[in-house]
Amino acid sequence: MEDKPLVPRLETPQTAHIRASYPTIEYLENDYIADWLKERCDQLLELAREERSGINANKLISGAVLTTGFFLHALSPLAPVGVVLGLVGYIYGCFIDANRTGSFSPLPFVRGNILDLAGTLGNAELRESQTTLASEFEQLQHYLSPRERKEYEFLNTHFALLTDYLTQVEPLKRFHAYRWIFDSFLQFKGALPNFEQVTAHMLNVAPDLRVDSVRIEAIEKHRAELEARKPKFIEPKLPKFITNEELYACANYKSNQPISLPESKELTANGSSSLDVPDDVSKMNQNAWDILQALVTDADKSKLGGCVILAAPGAGKTTYLGTAWGRLKQTYGSRFNSLAIVVKHEDVEAFRGVSDNCFLVEDSPRQAAIAILRFIDSCKCQDGCIKRLFLDDFLTMNQVFKAALGGLFINPITFEVVLSKKEDIDAQPLLPTLYAALNKLWLVGRENNAALWVSSHSSNVDALPFVGSRESRSVGTLIFLAKNTKREFIEQALNNPNLIADNLTRQQIKAQLDSVDSEVHVPLVLANFNNWTFGIVPSEVHDEYQQFRKEWSIVLPAVKPAAEKLSDVIKSLEKSLYASDETTKQGTTESKGKEESAIEASASEAAAVEPITNSVSDKVMQYFDSAKNKEPKMLRDLKKADRLAGIEDVLLTVALTELVIKGRLTFNGKDSWSKVGW
Repeated sequence: MEDKPLVPRLETPQTAHIRASYPTIEYLENDYIADWLKERCDQLLELAREERSGINANKLISGAVLTTGFFLHALSPLAPVGVVLGLVGYIYGCFIDANRTGSFSPLPFVRGNILDLAGTLGNAELRESQTTLASEFEQLQHYLSPRERKEYEFLNTHFALLTDYLTQVEPLKRFHAYRWIFDSFLQFKGALPNFEQVTAHMLNVAPDLRVDSVRIEAIEKHRAELEARKPKFIEPKLPKFITNEELYACANYKSNQPISLPESKELTANGSSSLDVPDDVSKMNQNAWDILQALVTDADKSKLGGCVILAAPGAGKTTYLGTAWGRLKQTYGSRFNSLAIVVKHEDVEAFRGVSDNCFLVEDSPRQAAIAILRFIDSCKCQDGCIKRLFLDDFLTMNQVFKAALGGLFINPITFEVVLSKKEDIDAQPLLPTLYAALNKLWLVGRENNAALWVSSHSSNVDALPFVGSRESRSVGTLIFLAKNTKREFIEQALNNPNLIADNLTRQQIKAQLDSVDSEVHVPLVLANFNNWTFGIVPSEVHDEYQQFRKEWSIVLPAVKPAAEKLSDVIKSLEKSLYASDETTKQGTTESKGKEESAIEASASEAAAVEPITNSVSDKVMQYFDSAKNKEPKMLRDLKKADRLAGIEDVLLTVALTELVIKGRLTFNGKDSWSKVGW
């Protein structure tokens, strides 16, 4: 029998040591992701500590040889050789140490720059401040190679996000995914790819054949043995209950009046009641509707907090939230003020139709951040409006903000962005200011009928700053959405006692989840609504969302490109106004008083025939209706109003154009507008 040919090795003699320098890769491929990443992080710290100890030992031994040779040079002619060797070794050790850390430390095992210490002689406060600011871990990283130093920063900063990424990558591809994400982190100077980009890349990657299947089987066998070692306990003897039939048949029971006894629930071995598993799919569908409607009902009564939805990619997150968003718009009309920040191009048009404004964060992170701060600032006023801010895929958006907004400052009053605090003494760091405003909106926004809606593709709740603790989670609604064929998001939530503290509730929901046929392709939803509710999202939610999108596409006006100058829009407005004036002059034959009454009548007639359908136009018209000073208004006057804050100049001008064409407003041909009849 011929021997089976050996599988050729992929690595070369020069690269064979790379895989061996990592912790055992089989643990990473066998779902021990967090443990493997932590082990790699500790390994890098130990490598740095060993390197520092070696340099210090080199300086100590070289210094000892130098000192010994110096004192014994008169006793032996070979002593100067020791002096030279010791001096060379000592200088080499100091040079390597200074090259790695950027500081001169001549004394072995003594950290710190001796030049900085000399500069603080006689100034105890300065010396104490430098000692306090010194970070031992930061100094220790300097003893790593540049790539290892960046890898430690990568692991230490994005540990939770990296764990979520690798958990959703299929086995035998995780080590490659780790290397690819880290290479992207290096190439793009601290920016990470989002999960969709990771998934798209991994589709072109084949499983790693170099992973030892024997080791994986040994790990799985050992894990099975550990799980089989269940603690022994004495099972309590279940009490025996009297049935109704036995009680009625008893000879001592003399009365003919039947007694209705409540049915007792069967007890399990641990003494808890048996699980109540609904076998009706319509009940679970109704649960999904109840969760969705809870985001809409009483939205104008300062009751509702924010909403966080954690959804697997493709589970229908936008459909579910978009339906609730559409119901809010349908219920409250122009009283519904909203801003949406999204990360996908296809969501821009959908949310722009129902929102007052919508930004694609990748186009202009700075403009999106300013719009968020302006919107939150406008939420302070008590105007009876319902205000909602939606941040889509927050973890991806947060990475964009970190890469684009670092080092920028903003004036919290004028919202002007500067590069240095020297340019504006009142300016604050932009990124911390943004986080603080979002956190405030999440915690206390409902006092002004304002709320923050956040979505994420990560099942790790602690990765979101707004729901990191149980207290903050209780402020709003927490929703998990998953495909029926990929239930990990909901299963991980059910296995987390920090989310659902009651064990009986977790077991009941698990039983409901197991009762759903895994072959049926339906979205599943779990929310902390009504002490945690599980449901199946019916197809009618998708149908309602598509109907909303059709209505939004009709309502949405043809907005000119943002790159077009405002003067061009005004010129087109002037042309339409002049044409309207010529038509009016040809038909004018009566006095000025009759002309004004005719204008008012035509305006009311136009309003009855052509109702206002654009939400921005509706807000502009409300501004003119409520204006106390009946003088022509310029564009800058409109932007000062709270209800119009944060709306782009182009959108305001388009709304004004629509109102002029419909006869609601008049334009002076230059730069101001007036209401008909003023």
